[in-house]
Amino acid sequence: MKRKRDAISRREFLIRAGVILPAMHAGLFSLPAWCATEARPELAIRELSLQTQDVRAQRAFYADMLELPIIGEDESCVTIQAGATRLRFARSAAQNNPFYHFAFSIPENKLDKAIEWTRGRAKILTWHKTGRQIVHFKRWNAHAVYFFDPAGNIVEFIAHHTLDNAADGSFSPTDILHVNEIGLVAESVPKLVDELEAKVEVKPYQGWSPGFAAVGDPRGMFICAKRGRIWLPTKDRGARPFGVRVKLESRLRSDAIKLKSIPDVRIEFGV
Repeated sequence: MKRKRDAISRREFLIRAGVILPAMHAGLFSLPAWCATEARPELAIRELSLQTQDVRAQRAFYADMLELPIIGEDESCVTIQAGATRLRFARSAAQNNPFYHFAFSIPENKLDKAIEWTRGRAKILTWHKTGRQIVHFKRWNAHAVYFFDPAGNIVEFIAHHTLDNAADGSFSPTDILHVNEIGLVAESVPKLVDELEAKVEVKPYQGWSPGFAAVGDPRGMFICAKRGRIWLPTKDRGARPFGVRVKLESRLRSDAIKLKSIPDVRIEFGV
């Protein structure tokens, strides 16, 4: 056992000393599997592309109401900078009224201020089970509020208290840090979770069930829902699958994958 521990220590020392990585880039040998796992970055959503029937309404809401900057647009799409995430809405070719659930991460100490800021800009939803607007996720140590955008997307502000991102001052658009959740809808959640574990190398967060799973961590999650499951905090918005394109930050890979569980979902990697 001592020899094995010593070998691992030597490999760790070589990596930290900058020996293995330069040699790997030079093509002398590949990065060991154990090292790639440890070096894998967090699941960070850098781009999120969704479909909509009304690009203009989405532009007006996110630019005028939420005061987020527009970084690109034409007649068929608009791209908004939401903190560290580029959020894109593209006109749907089909008249299917696509809608999604996604979340914005906000500073962990600013949920009350976010609620006050959002009032008058969007109607904050009440969870019928509690009669309250704030939803407390005890297992996640997080609080959240929800509202609709003009397309009927269920948008969430979530404050994860496990993250060290508290900020001073009142709430403003700069406190919309990034998109940290996107809902993926499938006929089989277990099959979807298996695919994400195998292809994206992320695991369920705080347990899961046959109808629901959060895969990733508080900095970035795929919210996996069985088709027809009611999205929180609504009474009647059953989850439906629509086309999604997600780009995840990664310095270890720059490929793209499609999911067999949801053919209209494309996951890309890069910086």
